[in-house]
Amino acid sequence: IDVLYVYPKDLTAVEERFGSWMVQYGYCNYCPADRIVNLGTVEKGQLKLGIGNYSTIVVGFEPFYNEAFIALLEKFVRGGGNLVWNAAPSAAENGKIPTRWLRLFGLKSAQTLVEGGSAHEVNFTGILSGISKMKVSTDMLPDRIYNIVVGDGEAVANANNFVIGATRKYGLGRATYIGCRLRD
Repeated sequence: IDVLYVYPKDLTAVEERFGSWMVQYGYCNYCPADRIVNLGTVEKGQLKLGIGNYSTIVVGFEPFYNEAFIALLEKFVRGGGNLVWNAAPSAAENGKIPTRWLRLFGLKSAQTLVEGGSAHEVNFTGILSGISKMKVSTDMLPDRIYNIVVGDGEAVANANNFVIGATRKYGLGRATYIGCRLRD
């Protein structure tokens, strides 16, 4: 399996009701961001971690900004890897979204908190236009919608007239941000 899902260790730091139920993808391997930074190496668009080689990294909930992790992800996509980050953007201690994180996805800005999600229907556009509409199922924090302003990326998802997804191409690699929790 060449998909690595970044295991969200900080779930209960954000909401005490969160737990491993947030981890829902059975067809990939999991590893926390700090272990990826400490043990992983990037070579030619592949993350080498233990005995695995991964061409795709999925980040589902990594709310606290980690400079070393973002640097590794930049190297990964520039080398030809694919990154999909969904749900909340990563924020610094001051609550702001770092410029380096925004630049990775080709964004001018992103919101850190948006009210409710279950009234939203996500529509995919651009390179993701073949994906069926997705209904947001709850109002819980991971299911909220996070609006963005696209910079040098391409808009790829919207909900209730707000852009919530963008992708940025890096040669053979790509960094895609979707401001909601994706379903299977």
